[in-house]
Amino acid sequence: MQMKNRILPVILLVSAMLFSSISHSQTVGMDFNQADCSGVNHNLFADLDNGQVVIITYIELGCSSCIVATSGIKTLLPAFEASDPGRVELFSFGYSDSYSCSEMLSWKNSNGYTHPVFSGGGDQTNYYGGMGMPTVVVLGGPEHTVLYKQLGYATSDKPLIAAAITAGLALSSGIDDGLKENGIRVFPTMATDHISLSFEKPLSVDIMLYDMLGKVVFKADNVNTDRYQLDVASLPKGAYTLSITGHGLLLGRIRIVKQ
Repeated sequence: MQMKNRILPVILLVSAMLFSSISHSQTVGMDFNQADCSGVNHNLFADLDNGQVVIITYIELGCSSCIVATSGIKTLLPAFEASDPGRVELFSFGYSDSYSCSEMLSWKNSNGYTHPVFSGGGDQTNYYGGMGMPTVVVLGGPEHTVLYKQLGYATSDKPLIAAAITAGLALSSGIDDGLKENGIRVFPTMATDHISLSFEKPLSVDIMLYDMLGKVVFKADNVNTDRYQLDVASLPKGAYTLSITGHGLLLGRIRIVKQ
């Protein structure tokens, strides 16, 4: 798949931060095809093949840190929903097969959660290395890659989880996703000072740049031109997403590496 070679610099850059303190007993996820506790079926590998990034928390009932972890991860999701709508999913599994759906739904409702929860996570918990109260896993890409795995959770893990999500989106997003079709060229994609945008014809567009946490670091509204130059010299080194919209429609997005 041609796209993977083109986005490799992004993944290599992010991985230096992602994997420095994380154990890697498994590099490929464990597939599942089952209904959640509300009766909706989910197939992990199909979701990843369709460009989703999936975050899973394996939880123990009565575990306060499992609630802290799940709630902390949920605070990351709105920014990614803004930059990559509908592409990041959160699931929670009971770490033990002894947990019933009734118990999982009670846990979900008592904590005010709306994301899917599942029973029967014992095999998956064992596959990812055992229970760490909780175990947190982030998966993405067409090769179903484990981008983050940690037994246990601390608030300081949130930037690593956010970076793993960003890496997963990069694995599954075209490096020029939607741009060619709309006559937009962005260069260079590995920049030190400036990024130049050119359009086949003048367009009125909104330009936004998101960092690895999904936060907006640059925004220009109602740009009406056939050329535009974005100054990135003052930005920290790392991976970013450049998004271009026009009249409320996404015209394209591209992964940028600030060197």
